[in-house]
Amino acid sequence: MATYVESTRRWVASVRYTDPVTGADKRKYLYGATEAEADARAAEFRATPPSEMPTGDRPSDVRMLLGRWLSEKDPELDRSAVAWTFTEQPVQRDQWLDYESVIRTHVLDDLGAIKLEALTHARLRRYFVDLAKKRSRRGGTLSVSTQRKVHSRLTSAFRYAVVRGWLPADPMAGIPTPSESVEAVGRVADLSPVERALTVPEMRRFERWIATRYADHLAYQVRWRLAFSVGLRQAELLGLTWDAIDLAARTITVRQQLRKTEHRHGCAGDWPDPDTSPCTVSARVLNPRAKAVTAYWCPQRIDAETRIVATTKSKRVRYVRVGEREAGMLAELYAQQHPVDAPPVAQRETQRLARSRAMRVYPIADADLVIRHPRGGHVTPAVDNAVWHAACEGAGVSSIGRDVHAARHTAATHLVAAGVPLTTVQAMLGHSTIAVTQRYVTTTRDTQDAALAQLDAHLASIEG
Repeated sequence: MATYVESTRRWVASVRYTDPVTGADKRKYLYGATEAEADARAAEFRATPPSEMPTGDRPSDVRMLLGRWLSEKDPELDRSAVAWTFTEQPVQRDQWLDYESVIRTHVLDDLGAIKLEALTHARLRRYFVDLAKKRSRRGGTLSVSTQRKVHSRLTSAFRYAVVRGWLPADPMAGIPTPSESVEAVGRVADLSPVERALTVPEMRRFERWIATRYADHLAYQVRWRLAFSVGLRQAELLGLTWDAIDLAARTITVRQQLRKTEHRHGCAGDWPDPDTSPCTVSARVLNPRAKAVTAYWCPQRIDAETRIVATTKSKRVRYVRVGEREAGMLAELYAQQHPVDAPPVAQRETQRLARSRAMRVYPIADADLVIRHPRGGHVTPAVDNAVWHAACEGAGVSSIGRDVHAARHTAATHLVAAGVPLTTVQAMLGHSTIAVTQRYVTTTRDTQDAALAQLDAHLASIEG
């Protein structure tokens, strides 16, 4: 019989069973909003065949499998405190949040309850057919890019299950990657990195618009000049601090970035069920079919925080030299932000700031930022994106298919076009492999004519 737990405001029923792999005695707790619901879940669990009972290692259904896969991908998981072994490499926190969001939003409701033994190739094919018809929040059907994300995540998770020996074969094998239908209209064709780059006239018009619009705010002029010249990423530029710049050596140490944490539930506390929250249980009392309440809508929400994180996308520190013009602009900006007649900072505060900035993650309020908002404080990515689009519109530069990252594509494209060795461009921009840098190598009519001329000269020298 289920019992009511006052601290969680839920009914719970417990069932004892034997682990089919280890033979150990275990206890399973089944929760419900009502006594009848908890007892029904307990009865369903008792009817499960012994071979399908959950074990300490092998997940029983797709939901548990995806949870295990996500756990191995989680960069914040303390691996020393977990008994099971690992085959997956962790990813960056933003990427992991994208994985989790895609799985929670588009997979768990349809596939989560399926037992691994019952998962078939035909069932997954039918799932992707239904996914293509699913309505998006903005109206219309789900975008192909989102369908591809789902396909990619499930492919990785099921291959992981095959490696672990939990599945005899990959059920995703042979399921085609979702593609754009011929009937789809209104889609914008993807541009290559070189096509996203601004031409030299466009870049100069963009810089002139910024210099005119923000004539009294040099920080924005520096922000875009560094993006166009050395290709720093948006998060790297917005999180750039003065202790990472050596003005005498004209060198920037790229070792950190601006990151924003996600909202958190303030109602959870020691809540035992990771798949729900007290506010979700309260909502389901009125509507048993209500979806889980996200942290953003939690009445006791803990707001997200913006911080400086000592990491880069490639997880490697790099040292980037800047030109004389950029160094002069940085020196002028430093003088503006650190006037000689400013009141001295108390020694205790100086020591506190030094300790805070030495940490791997520290609050944005303690950062001595280079790029600041005209009204003071840090520049959020949303504000930075708005400045980009306003400048493109004001300068007559097309922003179709171009976002803030196009400034980085611009730097890479013109560096390669100037004949800079690819290895140097790779080091400056922090590309993980030389293959990423090779995307900016283009073949034009002039380069082909030059190649033919070299070939003719070579053949003539052999014949002569």
